[in-house]
Amino acid sequence: QKMREECECIVLGGDIFDLRWSQKGGLQPTITAAEAWLSKLLDQTGKSRLIYLAGNHDCHPSFSRAMRRLAAENERFSWFEHALRIGDCLFIHGDLLHAEPTPQGLLEYRKKHHHEDSPHHVWNSVYDLAVQLRLHKAVARLGNSPKATCYRLQNSLQQFGQDNDGRPVERIFFGHTHVTIPGLELGSQTFFNPGAMLKHTNNSPIAVELPTDS
Repeated sequence: QKMREECECIVLGGDIFDLRWSQKGGLQPTITAAEAWLSKLLDQTGKSRLIYLAGNHDCHPSFSRAMRRLAAENERFSWFEHALRIGDCLFIHGDLLHAEPTPQGLLEYRKKHHHEDSPHHVWNSVYDLAVQLRLHKAVARLGNSPKATCYRLQNSLQQFGQDNDGRPVERIFFGHTHVTIPGLELGSQTFFNPGAMLKHTNNSPIAVELPTDS
C-alpha cells in the first residue's frame, strides 16, 4: 500500500490474469472481472500512472481490445503488447525466452495461448493439485536459473533488436520465469525479476528511480 501511494508510475509486467486457467467460467467473464480489478486499482493508486505489459497468458486479442478501450477512457492507464522503454530501463514480460527472437516468432508463440474456452474442470483440479504440491515452483527453479536465464534473455533481446534505439539499455525488468532476481549484473546490464504472485511462489515488487529526462 505504501509503495502504491508513493509511486508516480506502476508497471504490471504481464500474466496478471490467466485468461485460460480462470475460475470465472470463460474468456469474457474473465475479461470483465479483469477490467473491474484494474478499474479498482486505478481508484486506489491516486495520481499514479498504471502501465500494463501483456504476457503470454493475457495477450488474447479480445483482452487487448478491452485494454485499449480502458486506456482510451482513462489517461492514467497505458497498455503495451510487447515492451516499454523508459530512459535506460527496458520493461518486458520475458516470454521472448521461449520464442524465436523475432517479432513474428513472439507472435507465433503467443498465439498458442489464444484459447477461447477454459479447460475441463478435471484439468483445473489437476492444476490446483500441482500448485498445492508446489510442483510449479520446483519446475520454475529447475528450468530458470538466474544467470543462465539472464544470459539467454540478453542474447534474445540483441537478436530481437529491442535494445537498439540509440541509448544503451542498462536495466532490464522482466517476469515470466516466476524466479525472483533482485539485481543480477551481466556485462553493462543489470537484470531484475520480481517473481510471481502465485501461491507458494516468492514475489518482491521492485521500486525503480527513473532518470528525470525519461
